[in-house]
Amino acid sequence: MPIRDGDTREHDLLCEDCGYELRGHSADASCPECGLRVAESVPEARTGSPFQIAPSITSWAATCWRVLRHPRTTMRRVRVERSSAKRLLLVNLTLAGLLAAGPWVGVLIGDPARSASSLGPVLGRVVFALVFVAEVAMVALIMLALTWIEQRGIRFFAAKRGWRLTRDASWQVCAHASVGWILASGLALLGMASLYAILLVTHRAPTSTITLKPYVNYTINSSSVIYAIIIGSGFFAGLLVFECLVYVGVRSCRFANPAKPATPHPASAEPISAGPAPNT
Repeated sequence: MPIRDGDTREHDLLCEDCGYELRGHSADASCPECGLRVAESVPEARTGSPFQIAPSITSWAATCWRVLRHPRTTMRRVRVERSSAKRLLLVNLTLAGLLAAGPWVGVLIGDPARSASSLGPVLGRVVFALVFVAEVAMVALIMLALTWIEQRGIRFFAAKRGWRLTRDASWQVCAHASVGWILASGLALLGMASLYAILLVTHRAPTSTITLKPYVNYTINSSSVIYAIIIGSGFFAGLLVFECLVYVGVRSCRFANPAKPATPHPASAEPISAGPAPNT
């Protein structure tokens, strides 16, 4: 039966490897089901990622690096709480939005920032700044919507498997995995910059056109196709990183014990036997 928010079982002390209920077992004991030490499953064992411990630019960079370099170890140390997930998501999605939308502001036809310079030195800058912020926010909101869908999806499948992946734990997984969105935007930008540098050095650019006749009376410049492939490949690579990190995070947090239980159980002197472990 799935564990829902508000259910007292959500705050039971479970073995973080197999889900066996450890209520009543001492910290120096081992899980009767898988042998993991109880001390490694208590909430205090999740000391938190650097950004959770002390939010700053350096701790954010250290968190992103550790998530990419040692995802399983980092996810096993993430604290199950809500506020830090919001802060980390805000930082990562804002940076991803800057990298994705920033280079395109005022470039595409129909963009209000394209003609902002004709409004005068002051009003033009104001319009450009407003459009810049709006477009970055729009990209960040799109990524947030995709992250929300991912969060709902992993909770659905976790419930199907009998795992206890709470709302806070799932958001922490997605927030720490959101470094993948930064890579999705950054790799696409890096690909465009690399191609532009090659064109500057070689002084050669694709000039052929691709016709869609007789299906559509339209032609496409081959350089546009190359740019689209590079942008799409970079975004897909970052998306793949995000999905892989989410997978590792779910496996590491599927039985994560909350940092601050809302309804702590009274201490028991005698071990309490538990039923069979959920299907892992």
